[in-house]
Amino acid sequence: MSAPLAEILGPSLAALLTTPQQQHEARHLFTLIAQHEGGDIARAWLIGENPHLGDQAPINAIIRGHGADAHHAAHAYLEQ
Repeated sequence: MSAPLAEILGPSLAALLTTPQQQHEARHLFTLIAQHEGGDIARAWLIGENPHLGDQAPINAIIRGHGADAHHAAHAYLEQ
């Protein structure tokens, strides 16, 4: 996905991702989920509560520096 994050996630969510690492992780996980489930589901997955992350949203895990945990949660989601 080469679209700007603001187009993918919306400007408010994209603004929360302040570092290049956070932006890369969010884009990677969005793309991973979108390849299997579509863009709308991928966006919902990023912002929804996730049981593999203690019910926090994957985007919050990324912002807090827990991108690896969000990555594991994405793979767990795709394996369901």
